Amino acid sequence: MYEEAARLAELLTSKRVYEKVSVYEAGGECTLLTARRGDTLHLIAVARHDDWIYAKVAPADALQGASWSCSNLYYTPYGLYSFAHSVEELAEKIAAKQARLRAQERILEEALRKGILE
Repeated sequence: MYEEAARLAELLTSKRVYEKVSVYEAGGECTLLTARRGDTLHLIAVARHDDWIYAKVAPADALQGASWSCSNLYYTPYGLYSFAHSVEELAEKIAAKQARLRAQERILEEALRKGILE
């Protein structure tokens, strides 16, 4: 899984979806990436099941008070999933969801400002 996640990091950087993407944690079934664009930091959990590779992308602020891990990222209500049959297809799908992720960031910022999340 690490090799596929590292390749996804390269693709997301080369396509300028993010300025920098790094492997944060490599586990057996999932690899967690950090992805930065300007002041925005996203977490990307990448995993595989059968012939599918999938990722959940969410603002890092969605894990307020929780450690950064794939399982914590999967359980936050914020973020979007993408499913594909190749790393290249997954990178394209993540790139296509950036506007929706920005909308979720605004919703999350509002919740944090109002003290709904702690």
